[in-house]
Amino acid sequence: MRIASRLSVAVFAFVIVAGLAQSSFAQSPPPSADPNAPVSPAPPDLPIAAEPTTSTPLSQLSSPRPAYRRYPKLGVGVSLSPLGIDIEAAEPLSPTMNVRAGFNTFGHSDSVQINGINYNAQLNLHSVETLIDWYPRPRFHLSPGLLVYNGNQLAAQAFVPGGQIFSLSGVSYLSMPSDPITGMAKLDFFKLSPMILAGFGNLAPRNGKHFSFRFEFGGVYQGTPHVQLNLAGGDCNPDGTNCNTASMNPSIQSALQSIRQTIRHDASHYGLFPIVKIGIAFVI
Repeated sequence: MRIASRLSVAVFAFVIVAGLAQSSFAQSPPPSADPNAPVSPAPPDLPIAAEPTTSTPLSQLSSPRPAYRRYPKLGVGVSLSPLGIDIEAAEPLSPTMNVRAGFNTFGHSDSVQINGINYNAQLNLHSVETLIDWYPRPRFHLSPGLLVYNGNQLAAQAFVPGGQIFSLSGVSYLSMPSDPITGMAKLDFFKLSPMILAGFGNLAPRNGKHFSFRFEFGGVYQGTPHVQLNLAGGDCNPDGTNCNTASMNPSIQSALQSIRQTIRHDASHYGLFPIVKIGIAFVI
C-alpha cells in the first residue's frame, strides 16, 4: 500500500512537469523560420547623446584691460618749487586723467636786526595739495586743485636788550633795563587755497616708462595775508625818562599799526603766489 502511494505521487509530479515543459515550448518561436518570410527592419540607431559640457559665462571671461591699466599704475615724484620740496603720488582715473596728491615742505631760519630790534625769524613752508591732471595732449596737462592745508608762514621772535635804543616809525625809544622789550611777529595766509598748474610730463604714464622728467607752472591764490606784530616790556624816552609799558604807550601802538598795514600791503603781492616746478617721476 505504501509503495503504491509513492508510485502514484511520482507519476503525478511527472505529469505536471511534462505539462509545464510543453507549455514553454509552445510559447517559444520555432527553431527555424521560413526563409521567404519578410524580415522586420531593425530599429533605427538612436543618436548618442553628447556629453554635457560646462560653458564659462561671458561675464567670467577675462577681457583685455584698457591700455592705461596695462602698466604699473601708481606714480610717485619729487620736485622743487617755491612751495618747497614737493613729494607727490598719482593714480590714473581714465586714459586722459589722473588724481594727484602731495605735500610740500621747507624750512629756513635767520637772525636780523631792523631799527635796533633783533628778530629771530623762521620761514616755514608746509602745505598739502590735491589736483586733477587732465591730458588734452599725451604729455601736456592742465591741473586744477587745492592746497587743502596752507601752513606757509613767516614767524619771528623780537627782543631789544635792556638799555638799548630802538625806533618805530622814525621815533626812538629806550628798552627799559629792568623790563626789556620783547615781542613776536607772524605772517600767514588762507589755510585753504585754490591753485592751478599746467605743464609737461606725466606722473603716472601709460607708455610703460618707469622714469620721466616733469615741468609745471601756475599759481596758488593765498588771499590777503594775516599780519601780527606785538611788543611787550617797558620803554622809556632815549634819555631814560618817562618810562612806560609798550602795550600802554599810544605812540608805540600807533607805530605798530602803521607797520602792520605796510607789511600787509607789501605781502598782498604774494596773494597770487607763482609756482614753477621741476622734478622727476617714477612708476612703481
